[in-house]
Amino acid sequence: MRFSILSLTCLSILFTAVAALPVLEIREPVKTHVDSRASSRRAASRASVHKAPAHACAMRGPHKRSYEFEFLERRNLPDHELSYEIGGKIGGGSFGDVHPVVGHPELLAKSANAKAGMKQVSIETFKEEAEHLQHVGQLVDWGYKTDASCNKVYYIIMKKITGTPFPHTQAYLATAGNKAARRVLVDKVADMVAEKMMDYVKRTTILHTDPNGSNVMCIEDANHHITSVDLVDWGFAAKVDVKHMTHEIALEYAREALQKMY
Repeated sequence: MRFSILSLTCLSILFTAVAALPVLEIREPVKTHVDSRASSRRAASRASVHKAPAHACAMRGPHKRSYEFEFLERRNLPDHELSYEIGGKIGGGSFGDVHPVVGHPELLAKSANAKAGMKQVSIETFKEEAEHLQHVGQLVDWGYKTDASCNKVYYIIMKKITGTPFPHTQAYLATAGNKAARRVLVDKVADMVAEKMMDYVKRTTILHTDPNGSNVMCIEDANHHITSVDLVDWGFAAKVDVKHMTHEIALEYAREALQKMY
């Protein structure tokens, strides 16, 4: 009982203290006038700072493009049974595995196996790469071989481009541990790649949009100096108006694709 009386006494004192506090007047916040036109100008200014140049929005794959790129014309390559003998897997590319062509050291085959779960849209994408290769003169044949389970295994038969992938060249390996020398080499190769990209553009109007190190085949001389380059794996390519394409834009592509090589 004593505890209850003490508790009531404390509560009474607390209520008395609260009642004695001054009443605070609650006012609405003052509204400030904002010039909507000035706000819009500031927003536009901020947007313009982050807006990329037109060529920076250039196509990075066969399904994206900027104003200066066009989809490649579909050539409707006919499907047919191939007679080539295809060897085992020796590498990989954008849309399939790479194989030797038995008896044809000048050729390579790239496979897309429908048995492995490729949907029709994927087969069409793979076929699109064959069309890209045809545009640039590297396609030899396209078709399928029927395996023991009566499944169609699709292949691209293409010319073998002579050279060594840039990351595996003696010139590149020799710069290990020397960042300055590596930067000089990569910059040099990027310029050579841009020149080769422009060569293809001028001859075929086709731009290789993924010139990463593995897609750059290099020729070295006896002193391990890279003397020339060529491009492979045309899974990502675009048709470009020659008038809108410059060496500087191609060089930007090349440097971006090779940035991991620095």
